[in-house]
Amino acid sequence: MNLPCRAGEAPALGAAIGLARRRRLAGAAYRDADHHAVSAVIKWVEQGVAPDKIIATKFDGAVLTRSRPICAYPGEAVYNGSGDIDVAANFSCQTPRFSDGVVTDGDLVNIRNSLKQRGLMLPNRWPDDSLSAARVSRR
Repeated sequence: MNLPCRAGEAPALGAAIGLARRRRLAGAAYRDADHHAVSAVIKWVEQGVAPDKIIATKFDGAVLTRSRPICAYPGEAVYNGSGDIDVAANFSCQTPRFSDGVVTDGDLVNIRNSLKQRGLMLPNRWPDDSLSAARVSRR
């Protein structure tokens, strides 16, 4: 299938599409592109409008009890701070702020200890002693 986007531009809503295919929910009455994953993909393919979120809904019988946005990766639904927490309009999709990517020595020690507890080694790495020797010999 040729989608109207380049690699890396596709919103990661695969989980919502997979959920829609596996479950038949009472909320299936919502067939618009904002609430229905398959309709969102159809709109994306036919009109070139990629979804940035899909509104998930929960029904108790015929009564809507909860709605929340499912955001395109890496976005996540964040409560705006006011209003009912069961209404999707009170949430917005925001990209989480990651740290500047600095890995500390403590992080490396935690990773190494975790791997040792599981009997694993980092891929393409030597044991600590040979790694130190290899670094010295390359200089």
